[in-house]
Amino acid sequence: MTLTENQQQAVENGQAVPVHVGNFECIVIRKDIYDRVRTVLYDNAEVSDEEAIRLGWESGTSIGWATPEMAEYDDYDTHRKTP
Repeated sequence: MTLTENQQQAVENGQAVPVHVGNFECIVIRKDIYDRVRTVLYDNAEVSDEEAIRLGWESGTSIGWATPEMAEYDDYDTHRKTP
């Protein structure tokens, strides 16, 4: 798979990059980010609620969820335009 320069830069910065593989929508992420959330997604080992929340915040922060631009989603209803 060949990524564009912008896609490569996004992956290097820890962002998820949407791609199409045949008829499937997929996401390209760095392996280190995948490894951090893999235990929550696939591991059958017991993970405490606190650990799952911590891993979720770490993975979200690593892909830009904590940026100022994303802050409006914290209070989505206030920013939502009503018809």
